[in-house]
Amino acid sequence: MLASTRAPVNILLVDDHPAKLLTYEAMLGELGENLIKVASGREALRCFLTTDIALALIDVRMPDVDGYELATLIRQRPRFRKTPLIFVSALQVSEIGSLRGYEAGAVDYVPVPVVPEVLRAKVRVFVELHRKTRELEQLNAELEQRVAERTAALQAAAERLQESSNASLWQRRLVGWAPGIGTFSRVSTSGTKGNTGSSVLTQNTSAPAPRTSHRLSIPMTESVSVRQVRRQLGLASPTIPNSASSGPAETRAGAWPVAQRPVTAPASPSD
Repeated sequence: MLASTRAPVNILLVDDHPAKLLTYEAMLGELGENLIKVASGREALRCFLTTDIALALIDVRMPDVDGYELATLIRQRPRFRKTPLIFVSALQVSEIGSLRGYEAGAVDYVPVPVVPEVLRAKVRVFVELHRKTRELEQLNAELEQRVAERTAALQAAAERLQESSNASLWQRRLVGWAPGIGTFSRVSTSGTKGNTGSSVLTQNTSAPAPRTSHRLSIPMTESVSVRQVRRQLGLASPTIPNSASSGPAETRAGAWPVAQRPVTAPASPSD
C-alpha cells in the first residue's frame, strides 16, 4: 500500500509561453513527480478528462481561455471540485482579482517572478494532501470490502445454523414426537389371589392421539400389559417369580420389579 501511495503523481503545468513551462519544470523537477505541460486551456481540459491530476499550475492570462474561465470549467465537474489549482500571475493582482480567482476555484496565488523555494513548498504541501486523500479512499474501500465479506460469511453461517436446527427438529419429531406414540411409564399394580403382582405400561401424552399406535397395533388409550407390549415387539417374555421361589424380596434376572404386599404389624394385646 505504501508503494502505491508514494508513486509519482501528475502535476499539470498550463501556460501559453513554452519558456515559462521549461522554467516551472526545472523548479519542480527535484520533487520527483510526473510533470505534464500544456500550452492552452483547451488542452488542459482534455488532460483533466483523461488523466488523474493531483495539482494544476495555471497562468492567469492566456489567449483562448484564461485562467479564471479554465478554473470555472474545471470546477463544474464534481470529479475535479477538490483538485488544487494554483494561479501564476505576472501582474500585480488586486484584491478584487484575487477574490475572482478564489471564487473561480483557485486555492493559492504565485506572483512573478517566481521564487523556486516558495513554489516547491506550496506544491509539496498540496501533493502530500493528495496522497493522504487517496490513501484514505483506498483504506475505506478495503474496509467496505472486508465488511461485505464478513457480512456474507455471517449470513452463510446463520443459514447453515437454521438448516441444522430445522433438520434436528424434524428428526426429533419423526423419532419421538410421532402422533400416537407419546411417552410411556411403568405402573405397578397390586397382586390378586394367586398372583404377586404385575407391571403395565401407560401412555402419557398431552395432545389427542389416534386409538392405535403407529408402532404398536394395540390400542393405546387404555393400560396394556408388559407381555402384550413385548409380544408385539418380538421380545421374550420375562418370567415373574411366584411365591414358591426364593424370598419375596428376590427377583430373577430379566423379570420386571414386583410390588410387594404391605406388611402389617401384629396387633398388640390389649391391656
